[in-house]
Amino acid sequence: MFGALSCKDEFLEIIPKNELSAEAVFVTEAGADLFLNDIYKSLPDPEAMDGPRWTGFHSTYENLNMYSHYYACKFTWSISHRASEQRAYTASNYYDGLYNHGYPANPFFYEFVTIFIRNANFFIESVEQQESLSDDWRKKRLAEVRVLRAYYYHELWKAYGGVPIITEVLSAVTMGDDIFKPSASIQELYDFMVKELGEVANDLPDEIGNGHVTKGAALALKAYIELFMGGLAAEPKPAEIGNLGEANTYYEACAKTCKQIMDLGTYSLFPNYNDQFLAANNFNEESIWVIPHSSTAPSVRTAKHGPKASWYVGGETGSYVPTQELVNMYRMSNGLSIDDPASGYDPLNPYENREKRFYQSIIYDGSKYRGALFTLEGYGEDEALIIPGADVTSGYWRRKGLDESLTGNDLYSSEVCNSPVFRYAEILLMYAEAKFRLGQVDQMAIDALDAVRKRGNLPSIIETYGSIPSTDELLDIIWHERAVELSWEAYKHYWDLIRTRKAEIYLNKPCTGVVRDIETGGYKTRVLVNNKWPSDHNYLFPIYTPWLEKNPVWSDPANQVNGRTAGQNPGY
Repeated sequence: MFGALSCKDEFLEIIPKNELSAEAVFVTEAGADLFLNDIYKSLPDPEAMDGPRWTGFHSTYENLNMYSHYYACKFTWSISHRASEQRAYTASNYYDGLYNHGYPANPFFYEFVTIFIRNANFFIESVEQQESLSDDWRKKRLAEVRVLRAYYYHELWKAYGGVPIITEVLSAVTMGDDIFKPSASIQELYDFMVKELGEVANDLPDEIGNGHVTKGAALALKAYIELFMGGLAAEPKPAEIGNLGEANTYYEACAKTCKQIMDLGTYSLFPNYNDQFLAANNFNEESIWVIPHSSTAPSVRTAKHGPKASWYVGGETGSYVPTQELVNMYRMSNGLSIDDPASGYDPLNPYENREKRFYQSIIYDGSKYRGALFTLEGYGEDEALIIPGADVTSGYWRRKGLDESLTGNDLYSSEVCNSPVFRYAEILLMYAEAKFRLGQVDQMAIDALDAVRKRGNLPSIIETYGSIPSTDELLDIIWHERAVELSWEAYKHYWDLIRTRKAEIYLNKPCTGVVRDIETGGYKTRVLVNNKWPSDHNYLFPIYTPWLEKNPVWSDPANQVNGRTAGQNPGY
């Protein structure tokens, strides 16, 4: 496979020994596209089935979102379960630590992500050197790969902070020690990514996401990075990373970038929230950036992340477990949260009068899926929501985006639904959030938020509250909306905890499920995962020590950034 750089011990090298020559691959556009396709196939897809495009199969049951409080892995031996209960990972442990379950279960896995970055660099240099390629093709493809490279860098940036910025083909044979580069700071890597994305956006087509990145995709990634940086600057944690600038500067940039996407007129909300995720509606008007699936690279969504039921087989079935904390985020049909005294929420009947997206997303006690009744205990012919003897079951299963028509072997070979990276709904929510964080509660921001809520059959903000709530209340509404609207999508929920600095709040509490309360006839919670958040240093992950040892310039005392010592993040 072109560009499949697999030797983990040589991640500072660029050209694998089994790679075809650039002259052979890049002499035609078709050949170069084969190499490009492999860069695309390396994107971290949480719904990927086992296959040749992945370095590990762990994503069928392990996922970075399971480090958040909204989900749990069904296996107590999983890395996410153990890490959430201890967060004792260090810079020296590998196979029994963060990196045991590989990429893309761990989407920021440095030694793999840097391989994908060097593939991008190799593509860029090879295309620039080939005169046989047309100018139009060259312009578009170079822009695509610069977006992909920025995407891979943003995965590293969210996890580690700054890393060395490499934009050239490295070769120890010809460059010697010049292959070693110092780490960029958090700010420097941010500046690099947004500059790259801003420069190439206009070289990309303005169209619905079709698997290749577009102008909208480049801008969506840029807006997300800007919003993320705003959170880091608002509360620099750990404190050693230092001042990252004025948060409002980043929020202003995010709002401006989101407005650019909105003004394109290319995207709109798909009429039905849940139907947009089905294969029949792939590449719909809400799609900005998606990872496509096919019969040769199928999705794992229904087979592995759906409910464990009598018609499913496979050890990882039901592996992506929603918690009570996620269920609590769904509003009542009147638009109010369940803890609002005026909401009408009844703890004895907690599933009545909830918002439409709840019924589209969650299988709960007394609901039907594929014609079967699901109950907590699974009496008689009922399907069970709590599996006796299982490691972790919460009393809920996922319904969102599942294809109820798939049975038998089709579950493992025929699910070809897209995995969303960015949807237009998220652009509207990012725009509204950035504006609210700036204190700019104008009608356009309210309309953006209302558009997402109304698609889910919720009343408008004014209809719900009678007047415009305070800025803090609006930001809380956004927090709920992102939890509900983006459930199960692209690792968004864990990173939301990091960028908003709310991990220290929600990851210091247990994740819970539900059981029947015999005394009241209602329900009570039970602990699934005892989350711990020991200190602010957990807002960054440790950089594995042997990676630093391969690059002495990174660990050089003269090159330290953001409070690091010997290249390592504070606290590790």
